[in-house]
Amino acid sequence: MLRSMYSGISGMKANQTKLDVIGNNISNVGTTAFKASTAKFKDMLSQNINGATAPTSSQGGRNASQVGLGVQLSSIDTIMTQGNLQTTNRSLDVAIDDGCGNQFLMVSKGPEIHKDTTLEVSHKAGSHGISDQSLSSSGSEIMYTRDGSFILDRDGNLLTSDGYRVLGYSLTNDDNTQLPTGSSSATVSAAGMDFRFGPGSQLNGYKVVLGNIGKGTATDATIDKAEKKIIIHGDFSSDSSLKPEQLTAAINKQLSAAGISQRVDVSGDVPRYEGLATESISGGSNATAPNSISIMGVPFKFSEGSELNDYTIQIGKINDSRTTAKVDKNEKTITINGNFVEAGATTADNLQDAVNAALRSEGIKQTVKCTGIVSKISGLSATANTSGTNYAEPKEATGANDFKVTFSKVAGGEKGAVLNGYSISFAVDSTVTDADNFTVSVNKQSKTIQIKAKDATIDEGKLAQVINDKLGEDITSHVKIDTITIPKDGSVTPPKLTNSSVKVADGVNLSAPDTVSVGGIGLSFPKGTMYNGVEVQIVDIDSKTIDAEIVPTGTKPNAKVSKIMIKGNFKDQDVDIDVLQQKINDRIKEKANDLDLHLLSNGELADADKINLSGSAKPISGLSSSAIMGGQDNATPVAAGSVLGMSFKFSEGSALNGYTIKVGNISAGTQTSADVDTTGKTITINGDFVTAGRVTLNGVKSAINLALQNKGIDQTVKEVTGNITQMNNVESISTTGGTPIQSINENGTISFVNGALDVRAYDGNLKTLKIPDSVVDPATGETLKVQSFTIEKSGVIKCKLEGGATAAVGQIALASFKNAEGLTKNGNNLYSQSANSGAAIIKAGIGTAGDDNSGAFGNIEQSMLEVSNVDLAEQFTEMITTTRSFQASSKMINTGDEILQDIINLKR
Repeated sequence: MLRSMYSGISGMKANQTKLDVIGNNISNVGTTAFKASTAKFKDMLSQNINGATAPTSSQGGRNASQVGLGVQLSSIDTIMTQGNLQTTNRSLDVAIDDGCGNQFLMVSKGPEIHKDTTLEVSHKAGSHGISDQSLSSSGSEIMYTRDGSFILDRDGNLLTSDGYRVLGYSLTNDDNTQLPTGSSSATVSAAGMDFRFGPGSQLNGYKVVLGNIGKGTATDATIDKAEKKIIIHGDFSSDSSLKPEQLTAAINKQLSAAGISQRVDVSGDVPRYEGLATESISGGSNATAPNSISIMGVPFKFSEGSELNDYTIQIGKINDSRTTAKVDKNEKTITINGNFVEAGATTADNLQDAVNAALRSEGIKQTVKCTGIVSKISGLSATANTSGTNYAEPKEATGANDFKVTFSKVAGGEKGAVLNGYSISFAVDSTVTDADNFTVSVNKQSKTIQIKAKDATIDEGKLAQVINDKLGEDITSHVKIDTITIPKDGSVTPPKLTNSSVKVADGVNLSAPDTVSVGGIGLSFPKGTMYNGVEVQIVDIDSKTIDAEIVPTGTKPNAKVSKIMIKGNFKDQDVDIDVLQQKINDRIKEKANDLDLHLLSNGELADADKINLSGSAKPISGLSSSAIMGGQDNATPVAAGSVLGMSFKFSEGSALNGYTIKVGNISAGTQTSADVDTTGKTITINGDFVTAGRVTLNGVKSAINLALQNKGIDQTVKEVTGNITQMNNVESISTTGGTPIQSINENGTISFVNGALDVRAYDGNLKTLKIPDSVVDPATGETLKVQSFTIEKSGVIKCKLEGGATAAVGQIALASFKNAEGLTKNGNNLYSQSANSGAAIIKAGIGTAGDDNSGAFGNIEQSMLEVSNVDLAEQFTEMITTTRSFQASSKMINTGDEILQDIINLKR
């Protein structure tokens, strides 16, 4: 028979097996976490036709002649690459993201495992596995999967879809090197209070000590992990209302903040201590300056001291050329005289020198400092506006072709502007039949005057008279048309009349400036411009007689009054305005010639030329300051009461007024120091008041003075006296006996392990994981319902409980193999260890007590699943090439058959 036929048969068999592998891959393209397989071939034994010969001296060597006898299956290998991760939005789905595909979830078939030491794991360096003896005695069969589509049974056990139990680690907040028996630490006592500890080992070796106990101290606690102390703070003074419940809450709050889950409960009577704080320091004062006062716009500042307290500064004479001052100790007044009528006449330096000279003359040591610009006394002067006008007629109005109208004012008239705005028009009208050959119409509402004329024979004087008559006495008693020149066309002979018009403007009414007021008295001026801009001044407010002075300016006929200066008793408001009015008008009459005023035949002013007064004198503001207040001399403060037997004496000054001295931290080992709170005004003394002789009087004095210096307070403690009280029984002994709490108990229940704090795994044992309906708090026995759960990247399962707490209930275990391709496929997405896969390498739990190999493992991703790693395109390509290879092998058999047929036919 032909060897080639047997080679073809072997090729058909090998390719048939490869097609079987490809078919299985394609059928599992949708299987969760499925790993594709690949078939590999090798050739069979080759038959030698001629053997190989070595070269000789006469010829070279020859290769052997061999004929292969076909192909055979070499291996079927599993491709352990990681498939893509797909989001499922299902909280019980997990996927391993390791990037290589050789890490697995651990599941078991057999009894539930809750007890410690049932399924033991070694986490020594170089050895992370389960012993065969432990595995055998546990009665469990452990398998491995990458399919994380978990379910829960009625007891909350975490299972694969086929019911295999998911394995992992129990967790604790405590020391995971101790047996987790959940015992409580021993109760200790301090300061008459009992401190009971909940289950756990975290507080073993801790002491409870009193810390800051001063009056007003907020209830709080400090957890010193290095010294293993629970230091409690609060108001332990005799009038405090501090209760054990407040201390319990404060301690447990700070334990949580320090990452300690163990609880403490305080009971008994809270001690009350006398002498923990002084009363407020009082009575001290610095030599301080009085408050500043102001007069005449000038601030007066004073040197330190109290001599000038209650003094007032007042203005005396206001029109003196010299600035002087006088001090009256009985009335407690300082009176200043000077020129306060004219701006700039008296300066701040003048005031300062005058007052200090007066103080020295009276033996007063305090001095003043004056700055700024001295203002005039308000209300002493006023200036009339320039709104007064003289009586004037309108200007000449000129139109086209010499049309011109002139005006004149009337004696005794006042309304020079009465014709302002009138329009005068002239028109030629041949139809006029009037005997005077003209007509005139006047409309006062529209302010128009219309003239019509027949020819140039009209009488211009009569025309002006007719217009004035028509305007009426209400106008012509003030202003009248003086002349009218009618418009003529001068280009022809004789000239002809033409049309034209003009506008009347610039007449001025007689008016007076507005009334002004000084010192409460109003002055009304005569009409005209004589008093425009006049300045009215009160130049003496303390005059015993009423008088006035008139100052004219300019020359006739344009002379004006520039100043009216008034004297009178304005301080006491004793000014008769009738007398003052007469005095002013008398002084104007005396200046009549200079002012171009015409007196009546009896030598008096006409009423129209007199100034009229109204109102009454009012007090002038700003003539007296407020009382000088607030000056103080040096004084020593006093602290009422003592602190732990210590009394205090201070240097002079007021910086420490209102401060309270109190005790702060008294616990053993505390260095003597002091804290100064400038906001709360407290000085707190800290020191070891538990150990005799550790705090000294000089030490307290130095500490307080250093703290005051650091806060920039110049005042000091001069002396600390007394006998320092030693505080006894304020520190407990160290507590012992607490043992850890673990999340998975031996009876399968779940205890509360605080997931918000640091957790550690009891990774020396594998246990069956569960997500329970509730967890039990061992400290209180309270059952807390589970509301939701999460699975972290580390595999730690945390449950959100009612009330907001978080419980860590377990950690999912992972395993890897040196030869993951050597695992035995069991179906159902499960693998088991084989002779060639190597032993499982188990990931150490979080916070392991052994060798930590977790860095070599990937993350667990919740709500995701790994999909199959089958590449359909690759499989279809392999299927095509394998089919062609199968066909070629079958063709070889057909060809061999044809050859044999030809051989048989040779006989014929």
